[in-house]
Amino acid sequence: MMGIGAASPDEPVPPEANAEFVAEMEDVLDVDPRTYHEKCPLVCLDEASKQPVGEVIEAIPAAPGRPERFDLARQPGRDRR
Repeated sequence: MMGIGAASPDEPVPPEANAEFVAEMEDVLDVDPRTYHEKCPLVCLDEASKQPVGEVIEAIPAAPGRPERFDLARQPGRDRR
C-alpha cells in the first residue's frame, strides 16, 4: 500500500478512511439527487465568493469606438441578509 506523501496547500491530506468517514461521505452524496421541497429548501454553500447580481438595467448601446455597456444590480428578492 502506498503511503501519502507530504501535503501541499493544493493537495490536503484526507482524513483516515474508516467506517464513520465513509458513512458521512455517502450522506453528502445523497444530498444532490434530492427532490426540491418548497417548505424545506436545500441550501448549499460554496467556498467561492459570488454576489447575487444580475442584469436588471438595460444595456447602454454600443457607439463608435465603445462596446455595449451594462450595469449589474441586485435583482429584487435576491438580497443577502
